[in-house]
Amino acid sequence: VLGVVLYVTRRQIGGLLARELDTRLSAAGIFIEWNSAEWVPGPGIRLRGLALYRDAAKQDRLALFGNLTAIKGEKGWNRWDTVKVNIEDSRLTLGSGAAETNLDHLAMRLLIEPGKADLQDFQANLQGLRIEAKGDYRRAASVAPTGSAKPAAPAKGLFDDLNLDVRQHSTDGADA
Repeated sequence: VLGVVLYVTRRQIGGLLARELDTRLSAAGIFIEWNSAEWVPGPGIRLRGLALYRDAAKQDRLALFGNLTAIKGEKGWNRWDTVKVNIEDSRLTLGSGAAETNLDHLAMRLLIEPGKADLQDFQANLQGLRIEAKGDYRRAASVAPTGSAKPAAPAKGLFDDLNLDVRQHSTDGADA
């Protein structure tokens, strides 16, 4: 009985924390949906079947993660200003439908902070090829009339202009 109570409690807390994370990311132009959420004792949650969308209507799926762990960087139950994402040996599905691409054995460490994201480590396999990436991504700041910089409000999703098509395009219009 105690095991069932712990299982249900971890799922309830995980769902609550996942909704708080969704609110934080939506404000930054990142739209998510998940199949299940489970509280990781301490400051995080484990999400399974996490879908990442380009749009708030959640119609244009960018990626689908098998499972990941999100860890809060701020104290407090609902403080998701800084999020550390850890993924180990997961599957990543990019795009959807006919343009779908699968990356296997994904391992990733990502730190999301207000106005920027730091991809500390990304490793995956694509049809036997190993992919590795790192990078620091920042949202462009707009300059206010007083001359002070402030983060630009997202008019659209953060990933609206991201193209993950693995085909190369030549200058004459024919695909390589």
